[in-house]
Amino acid sequence: MKDHIFISDFDGTITIKDFYWIVIDDYIGEKGRGHYYKWKKKEKIGLTFLNKIFAWHSFTQAEHDEILSKVSIDPTFKNFDTWVQNHKWDIMVLSAGFRYYIDHAMDLEALSHIPIITNEGSFVDGHFKMQANEKSWFYHKIYGVDKQKVVLHYKKKYKKVYFAGDSEPDYKAALAADIRFAKGELLELLETGGHTYYPFEIFADIIDILELLEEPNSN
Repeated sequence: MKDHIFISDFDGTITIKDFYWIVIDDYIGEKGRGHYYKWKKKEKIGLTFLNKIFAWHSFTQAEHDEILSKVSIDPTFKNFDTWVQNHKWDIMVLSAGFRYYIDHAMDLEALSHIPIITNEGSFVDGHFKMQANEKSWFYHKIYGVDKQKVVLHYKKKYKKVYFAGDSEPDYKAALAADIRFAKGELLELLETGGHTYYPFEIFADIIDILELLEEPNSN
């Protein structure tokens, strides 16, 4: 059994802002925001909602290139990746978004060596579209990716699993992890449920916490 793996959500956790919120705020506007709040009162933010949002606006090629450039990764994440490598941990991105824009953002930051579990996706005729693989071992009918199932899978392979996330789709995965880091909606959900967690805003915060948690145990 291996020692440690750090699994992180992508949108809003590794990135400054969720991809779908960039679409809503910068290309749809108030109608998109209204649809979000109306939907969230009754349903989960998953494949059906997201594909509706992505179909709302027809992107020109210039807008396609523009929005991909707006997917900004936390500037302290590369230092975190270095910290993980120096400590000989494994690291993984676990996202209920889709590979098309995630791969692009990770490639730009020279982070393509990090494994990613996510939905597939495409850009065709001016529209982004998510495509869940219903035959995958981690398939979830709402999110496309069952993050809890993935975390539980890796708990069988590692002595300790760390997880970082920011929203409701991360909740069960966070509960399944040994150590959890939370921000945003996930923090509120864990707090309400009375679960232990470490709050963070950027990955530099996580490095500081891990230094306190792990350094005394280093060989």
